[in-house]
Amino acid sequence: MNLRGESMPDLQKKTALDDDASIYKKDRSRTEKQKWEEMDKEQRRQYFADYYLRKMFGIVVGIFAFFFLGWHFLKPAEETVLYVAVVDESLDEEKLEEMTEELNERFSVDGKQKKVLIDDTFFMKDDALTRMEVYLHSAQLDAVIADETVWRELSGYGFFKRLDRLGEDLGGWEELLWTAGYLDSEDISFEDREVARGETAPYGVNLAGSRRFGEMKEYMEHPVFAIAEGTENEERAVSFLDYLME
Repeated sequence: MNLRGESMPDLQKKTALDDDASIYKKDRSRTEKQKWEEMDKEQRRQYFADYYLRKMFGIVVGIFAFFFLGWHFLKPAEETVLYVAVVDESLDEEKLEEMTEELNERFSVDGKQKKVLIDDTFFMKDDALTRMEVYLHSAQLDAVIADETVWRELSGYGFFKRLDRLGEDLGGWEELLWTAGYLDSEDISFEDREVARGETAPYGVNLAGSRRFGEMKEYMEHPVFAIAEGTENEERAVSFLDYLME
């Protein structure tokens, strides 16, 4: 009797709760459906923005991020087939664009994934020395065009190749300029400008006879062309010099 008497109220209570929950669920479901019918136009707009627009926006952002990351990691890597640093000069933009297009065609590249870059953002008063040193160490720099005074200073640090050791026919180029080389010693640091001396050797080509570069430059009085030490595009750098001197 006690067992039956104690279990009956619990059973009745559980059943009542289930019934209430079922009724509440139905009422809530019915109320949710009725909301849209009971709203006016402005209320429906606000309801849509609060409950659906944010979710849709999140889904769109997620899809965009997925495709963007996929494109970023799967697209072909860009390659610079020739990197030329022009020091202390602001080249004519129109002529520079024209020259870049001609060189891209010369080297049979599309100018997008593979391209020629002639960079005139190197200024000695800023960070040109540091940038060139970094680019040389990473074999990114292929050629340099600078005024004679700057070119001699850079040659003194061993930035450039000896042109008489390229194995190329130099007879078609303008006069080779000779400059003091660098003193190859572990005791000499990059900052020791006063001791940047070495054997006299041809490190550059006088561009005074280059009509193409002459039409682009504004400040250089005695432009000189040099091939960067450690370049991996030596052949293209020589071809670029031939292009300038045509």
